[in-house]
Amino acid sequence: MRTPLKWLGDPAVAATAEAVAQNLRALGLHVEAKRYGPHFVEIVASTSPKLITTPHNAEASGIALLLAWKYDPPTLVFEEINSLSPGLGRAMVEAALQGVAGPESCIRKVRVDDASPHGADGLSFWRRAALAHAWLEWEITESERTQAQGRQMVPAPLQSSASTKLSVSNGSVRQARDIADNGEALRAELTQRLFDLFLRAKGRSALCKTRMGLGLALMRFLRRCKDEVT
Repeated sequence: MRTPLKWLGDPAVAATAEAVAQNLRALGLHVEAKRYGPHFVEIVASTSPKLITTPHNAEASGIALLLAWKYDPPTLVFEEINSLSPGLGRAMVEAALQGVAGPESCIRKVRVDDASPHGADGLSFWRRAALAHAWLEWEITESERTQAQGRQMVPAPLQSSASTKLSVSNGSVRQARDIADNGEALRAELTQRLFDLFLRAKGRSALCKTRMGLGLALMRFLRRCKDEVT
C-alpha cells in the first residue's frame, strides 16, 4: 500500500485523492497525481506509462480527473477519458466515483462534458451514471464538439417559472417546490428530449451553468402521479 498523499495538506483531500488513485491502480493503470495551486489536484491514469488520456487516440486508454476542493461544493471534474477495451471506460469512471464515495471524502459534486451516445432508454452513459450515484450533485453539459455542428435553433420561452422545490434521494423524487426555468433558445433536435433527466442546453444565461435539467422531467413525473391517482 502506498503512502497517503500527505503533500496535499488537507487530510480529507489527501484521503480522497489516494482512494481514487488506488482504485485506478487496481485496474492495472499507471497513475500520477499532481497539485495545481492551492485548490486543485489532477489525477491521470493510463494503460501507457506515458500517461496518455487524449480522447479518440489509438495508443492507450486513460482518464484525467480534477479534484477541485475549493469549489462550492467540492467537485470532481472528469476532464478526459479514452477506452480502447470494452468496459474499461466504465470501470475507470466507476473507480473514480467509488473513490469519492468514502466517509472521509471531500467531494460532493461531479462535473462532466457529455459527448456519449444515447442508449435505447434515451439516456447517455453519464446520465445513467448520475442516476446510479444520486447521492452526488451532478452538472452535466453537452460537449462543445456537438455545439460546433451549426444546428438550427428554435425559440424557447424566455421567462417561465414554477413554485416547486426538488428533493432527490437514491434517484427518487421526495418533495417538490421552487424550480425556475429561464432559457434563451433550444435546438430543434432537443425538442424530442425535453423531458429527459439532466438535459440542459448551453447558452449565455447564467442559468445554463447553474441549473441541473430537472424541471420538465419533474413536471412529467408529477403529472403521471396525478393521472395514476385520478
